[in-house]
Amino acid sequence: MKHLSPPLEVIEENLFGLSQALLLQLARAPDTVPPSQRESVQGQPRYAETIEALRQDTPVEIAADAPAMPDWLKETIAQRCRAQTEEYPSRPIPGQIRVIEQVIGPDGLLDWDLPRPLAVCLDGPYPGRTDIWYGWMVSPETDYAGYWDVLLEESDGPCDPLAGMIQLWNPAYCYLPSTGRVLAQLSPARLAAVRAVAAEFLSGEAPAIAYRPGYIAVRETMNQHHVTTGTPLGDESDPRWRYRTLYQAALAALREPVSLALDAAREKARQPGLLDRLRTQLDQLAGLWAPGPVLAHAMGEEDSGAKLEGEIAGRLQLRAEVVDDGLITLVVRLLGEEPLRIRVIGNGQELAEHRLDIQHATEILDIDVEVNYSLRLLDDKGKAIVSIDLPAQTV
Repeated sequence: MKHLSPPLEVIEENLFGLSQALLLQLARAPDTVPPSQRESVQGQPRYAETIEALRQDTPVEIAADAPAMPDWLKETIAQRCRAQTEEYPSRPIPGQIRVIEQVIGPDGLLDWDLPRPLAVCLDGPYPGRTDIWYGWMVSPETDYAGYWDVLLEESDGPCDPLAGMIQLWNPAYCYLPSTGRVLAQLSPARLAAVRAVAAEFLSGEAPAIAYRPGYIAVRETMNQHHVTTGTPLGDESDPRWRYRTLYQAALAALREPVSLALDAAREKARQPGLLDRLRTQLDQLAGLWAPGPVLAHAMGEEDSGAKLEGEIAGRLQLRAEVVDDGLITLVVRLLGEEPLRIRVIGNGQELAEHRLDIQHATEILDIDVEVNYSLRLLDDKGKAIVSIDLPAQTV
């Protein structure tokens, strides 16, 4: 059996070991490292020597007869430099291969340490979301290619060395804020070829081809696309089984931000919207609130749930309408001739006071879900008539 490179032990360390940045942080500023990470390192004595050397800041002497940089490393560096000079669209598009250097959730950086960046090939957005995309894990270790790994080719270039092959057996959802620069961009034709292989994989048909770890070849897909892949996996001695297990475990770094984002969306959906909370507050005004017909409802339109209309104390007409998920607009209009004042308080501070009279009978107010509001309706002498509290929405 062909010796595959790099060894599985190196791949495992690259995926689940400690990053150089974390080792340096443990050596120089251990108190800034999250407790969970400090505790995990204490159980791994193999890092103690490295941390101590970094703590001592011992200079490294390079021998005069040090071997020259190997050609493969020179080419890897040159390949990365070429890829970094390319200008790719910053917006996500299908076929982009993006790097993941940090694990970021809806509330910021998560407690993850990535020894080596991960990569993902984008295929399309999650239904109803623009910040979550479906795709496949991408890896650099092409020696471990199987029948369902599509290798990137020279025509796809320039490609960063991290983008070696697309693991169609390892589908993933990714939270876009976790992704960074674009490593490569597949053309529409190449993306179609990748999708064809993915469809074949999902069909479950096992190819009648002998397994040969480390061997790659060009083959034709069911849609007559040509791709370069490896051979099917063999028996339990085939090291590519272990390789798959490692990368399937590495998906956890992509799953957590997606789960948090979807949980936050579900929590937000369970909470009453700002308009519902305003309606509840008005309904508690002990007879002072008289809801009126919303025009949209009267005309039979379906979006009447996003509007609210009525009168307060027979002196003020109020109309509320949702502008977007985080904002509603209030239109207040004076009824009668006696002036009124509307005081707007946000997060405990007076933001504005509006006077309504015959010459200026209408005012428009914008209400943000992230602000704690109080609306005070006063007569022209400052006597309180109605008070409405709208707490900020918590997500």
